[in-house]
Amino acid sequence: MDHQASAWNPIGSLYAYRALDPVIGLVAAIADDFAERPIPYGQVPEQVADLLSDFSSRLGNDPGRPAVAERAALSGRVLDGLAVEAAAVRKAAIVFTERGTGAAEPRLRRAGREAVTALQEACERVEGSPLRLADRRLDAVFGRARDVLGNPAVAGVFGASPIDTGGTSCLPSLLGREMTVLYDAVAATVTRPEFTGLRQQRRMAAFQRVARRGAETFALAMVAKDDESLDAAMESAYGWARGLQDLIAGIDVARAWVDRRYLFALQLPERDILPVNPVGEVELDVPGLQVMAAEGLPHTVTLTIDMEICCSTAGCVSISCQSSGGCACEA
Repeated sequence: MDHQASAWNPIGSLYAYRALDPVIGLVAAIADDFAERPIPYGQVPEQVADLLSDFSSRLGNDPGRPAVAERAALSGRVLDGLAVEAAAVRKAAIVFTERGTGAAEPRLRRAGREAVTALQEACERVEGSPLRLADRRLDAVFGRARDVLGNPAVAGVFGASPIDTGGTSCLPSLLGREMTVLYDAVAATVTRPEFTGLRQQRRMAAFQRVARRGAETFALAMVAKDDESLDAAMESAYGWARGLQDLIAGIDVARAWVDRRYLFALQLPERDILPVNPVGEVELDVPGLQVMAAEGLPHTVTLTIDMEICCSTAGCVSISCQSSGGCACEA
């Protein structure tokens, strides 16, 4: 289990929830499977069976079980305001890590410190009721997901081990190897769009790496006061940037620009990092896809900038991008 997760600050935890959003989709897929073929779930305790029924019938219809667009909006109200500063930290970390030797080190270290200071100030501005609301609601729904995935009878249906359910925070449980194995086992069994026709191997591991490194960066940046703590923040930010790059490598970007079914099958953190379609949006002429676009594809930024990747294909409508006079990666 990842014990460092318990020490993350609220903003870091919120980013981790966003990057780990596929966990909720995983539980929803298990809930649908439970409804369609209940016999293999005969040993599941009644309390967990009730949770599965709730995920099947109430996800998106209950404030305690927000749908993907609402979950994205909850975290986006906070993270949108940090997009440019967080991306600048990652960019500084890449340059510092790969070129910060010899005579260039003092200058690149100074640039990294300035980027971290800007992120600290941005984080202080977004702290408040939106952060507390998002943390409370997302912690609740992810906590229920942990209870499902931590049940041996549920995991046993897919020939896997349950995740660890110890500790007060559910995030460490979702970052362990058991989560990766269970995700792959469920993905190989269920038929929901996000688990079919896409590369599944190591997919959850990529989400976990982005979640862990992103959250670590927020936590370490907030306490970076000297060279040693700055180096730690730069190391995490570098891993975060590389994690995002690895994630985009598994996506057929050109297909996502023109194939809406493929786009909607991508998970939230994958849609977050899609570059903008240079020729504009493809018109949705199929009513079913129009409904999916309205309900399932949030308009958010990606916390990426420059060569890292840009804004969501759904359209760059965030405050941070608008204030820059265009897409964040052009600012």
